[in-house]
Amino acid sequence: MVLHSVVLHDAVVLGRFARQVVPFLCLGAAAGYASLGGLRRVPAVTAVALAMAMMAVNLAPLVAQRFPADVSREWTTQFGPLAYDRTLDGPQGIAGEETSRYVALNVEPNVMPWPVLGLRDVVREGTLVESYPHPLAWPAAQYEGFTQAGRAALRARPYRMELWRRGASTSTTRTLPPS
Repeated sequence: MVLHSVVLHDAVVLGRFARQVVPFLCLGAAAGYASLGGLRRVPAVTAVALAMAMMAVNLAPLVAQRFPADVSREWTTQFGPLAYDRTLDGPQGIAGEETSRYVALNVEPNVMPWPVLGLRDVVREGTLVESYPHPLAWPAAQYEGFTQAGRAALRARPYRMELWRRGASTSTTRTLPPS
């Protein structure tokens, strides 16, 4: 993996390749932990506590993540038919139901522009009803096939799933935690 990604610049190391190595890394970590048995208990317990704390911090974004299909289904159930749009810029167009009172950004199923050329500004008239971080806003997910230009585009501004109600602004806006 190192030869192809770092030396030859032929391919990136994707999660689906790295996951194959995880069992061997676990065995290596277990061997290292077993060697701590000769030490006093306090350093061993401290090492395990630190490892568990690091694991909790690294897994928190994954556990709290909401995915576009689930968010779209929830919004459709709660608010009725949606019009769809996206902020990713690419060669494919997007068609939505223009008669809908609500517009959902970045949740349309199976519509990912490839290659990602950038993020476009979408100015919406109306009220932002709900907003969630998009799974691609998590930097680790951006290495699963995106080019350097695509990753830079996703990191340029917040990339979020948003639901907008068309029409005059009201005070019923609810914004959820930032990405």
